Amino acid sequence: MQIISTNELERLVRETFPGKPEFSAEAELGVDPRRRPTVTLVHGGPDPFLDRQFEDWLTGAPVFVAAHQVLNRLCRAGALAPGQYALTRPLESPADRHGLQLAASSGRGHGPRQLHDIQVDR
Repeated sequence: MQIISTNELERLVRETFPGKPEFSAEAELGVDPRRRPTVTLVHGGPDPFLDRQFEDWLTGAPVFVAAHQVLNRLCRAGALAPGQYALTRPLESPADRHGLQLAASSGRGHGPRQLHDIQVDR
């Protein structure tokens, strides 16, 4: 599973879709730090039921798009590889205070990180 933070998603959307310079995952996708991460399978192929809605969103229409639609379109644009993704808030100090460390790496130097190991320091 690939882990992608909302900050990274926002950066990818702004770079890939120039018409979305003010994109906010929290405001536009409803990502809430109190809720569990969004998990979805991204295939990168067309979706005839949702593509029109996404195109309208790109042009500024006030329509809702789901995280899956955004991740899938980033995949189609070549910014993400197909696979399973978890969209999370950025890791912050509360996790550090509990001794939770996520060892992650990125294959290309950008994009999502893959979760390799979880260590709990006591």
